[in-house]
Amino acid sequence: ARERRATMLLDRLGVADLSDSYPKELSGGEMRRVSIARALMNGPKLLILDEPTRGLNADDEVTVFAALAKLAHTGDPKHCVIVLTASREIAEAADTLFEI
Repeated sequence: ARERRATMLLDRLGVADLSDSYPKELSGGEMRRVSIARALMNGPKLLILDEPTRGLNADDEVTVFAALAKLAHTGDPKHCVIVLTASREIAEAADTLFEI
């Protein structure tokens, strides 16, 4: 069950094909997406992410944010996802926005 969950998370973040790779074989963006999958593995009820899409290209940024939004809205159980970001696009897509 844990292996299926890990594969599902890696697939959702677009890096399932890299599951047999070593960290030194991954790009910075791939490492960031694998790290997010790792953070989601145990199903935390609260996830706080600081600039989770920094350094990602536009397509990967959309993939990561879609995965986080899906987790927040349809997770079992639903999760609280707090994202600290300077990206106006990501901030405007949030359900609730706090500006500092």
